[in-house]
Amino acid sequence: MKDPYDTTRVVFVPLLMVGISLYWVTVAWHRFVILDEQPSGILPKLHLGQVWGYIWRLLVLVIAIGFVTGLPLALLSSLFGAGGKINFADYSASLAHGPLAVGLNVIGTTIFSYAFLRYSPFLVGAAVGRPISAAAGREETYWARKDIFILAIGYAVVALIHGLIGGGLQFGFWPIDLCIALALQWITFMFSISLLTTLYQKSVAYYEDGGAALWHDGSASGHDQENDKSNADFYSRWKD
Repeated sequence: MKDPYDTTRVVFVPLLMVGISLYWVTVAWHRFVILDEQPSGILPKLHLGQVWGYIWRLLVLVIAIGFVTGLPLALLSSLFGAGGKINFADYSASLAHGPLAVGLNVIGTTIFSYAFLRYSPFLVGAAVGRPISAAAGREETYWARKDIFILAIGYAVVALIHGLIGGGLQFGFWPIDLCIALALQWITFMFSISLLTTLYQKSVAYYEDGGAALWHDGSASGHDQENDKSNADFYSRWKD
């Protein structure tokens, strides 16, 4: 009889290694951009403590936002006969249940994306060794709430378009299809972590030195003067 633990190891160990590698890159990218931490060789330095902290915070954030957002929408979906399934950024199930299910999924994806971005400094702070609470992360991104909402809508629309075209980018030859899928996933991954990094830079790191308008390399911030003043006032009130 086959040992079930062998199957578990075969599946779990590679997934664990892929997960650690993925968030190794994520943490290294945050630290490279924000702290100007350069790799000592071909590979970036592995900050295992920050990687585990990042993964733990990510799980907490995704579960909390998913529960608060998904449960009410799933109940509405069930009440109105729309299938009762809300899969953020995945429209494969909702497309089979008509426009109402799709609309609820768009709303759910938008809300989830907006909340995740608002709380994202909670993640990035752990990566750069300056952890902050989730509530503080939300307050730090208050100034960008309108821009974040637009980004969240855009993400929901892009996810919907991807769901509608389905396998439109597949050529029927698995090596090419695999390369396309990996390339798209890598582009999405790098865009996502770059967005989180930028939000942290413009929200938390930018004001950690009392609202100074310069980064570690002495270059000027991208904020305009009006936003500089309002955001500095907000930051000083929060710190007090």
